[in-house]
Amino acid sequence: MKPRQPTARRTLAVSAFVVFMLFILLFTYSSLNLKNIDYGYKMQALTQQVEALEIEIDKLRAERAFMVSLERVDRLARSRLDLAPPTADQVIRARRSDHED
Repeated sequence: MKPRQPTARRTLAVSAFVVFMLFILLFTYSSLNLKNIDYGYKMQALTQQVEALEIEIDKLRAERAFMVSLERVDRLARSRLDLAPPTADQVIRARRSDHED
């Protein structure tokens, strides 16, 4: 019976090593799968944030276009500042003389 003990110990050691390696493999797979899921959630959140920022950019561009429209500026100048187009006697035309560089 003594010759069988070394092979039984060897079989037990190999079995324990295989179980340990299987545990490591499953643990690594689970960790990577959880990281993949986490990155998926982060990617989805960032995609939603990008879409929200693009909508805000569009709103700001529209507001900017409204603010710089000449009709609006002219209306504000006439109503709030009491400005009017210059009359003919207020306009001074400057001509370039031939003697200037």
